[in-house]
Amino acid sequence: MTHDHSALLAQLDALNGADSASVFAELIRTGLQALIEAEATDKLGAGR
Repeated sequence: MTHDHSALLAQLDALNGADSASVFAELIRTGLQALIEAEATDKLGAGR
């Protein structure tokens, strides 16, 4: 999963001040999405 610098900054801004449960949930969601995309790329032999 690739993000440009501004997209990462936007994600950090959105999480700034959030409760720890929300931050943890977002970390899990982002990690699982990266795994799904990596598996799809591997199976299809091509990225997005």
